[in-house]
Amino acid sequence: MDGSTTTSRVPPQQNPPKRRGGEPQPPMRRLLSVDEAAAYLSISTWHVHDLLNNGKIPHVRIGKRKLIDIRDLEEFVRKNKEGGDGETKGP
Repeated sequence: MDGSTTTSRVPPQQNPPKRRGGEPQPPMRRLLSVDEAAAYLSISTWHVHDLLNNGKIPHVRIGKRKLIDIRDLEEFVRKNKEGGDGETKGP
């Protein structure tokens, strides 16, 4: 050797996006737990269970767990949105 050191070039790691508090944000998943759906909609978990049990939001049951498709949550929000351009919520 000639005394020079060689270092392997390691690409920098991608850091996950950060939340406001600085903690890493979890990767976005399609199916959310009842707790996650409640946080997404800014409502209580009890209210989410009520919406699921009354058929207002469809869900997937895996064992005892109820999982909610984020697309169904977005559709629920769209159908229940009021105001803006003079339209009210649909049936």
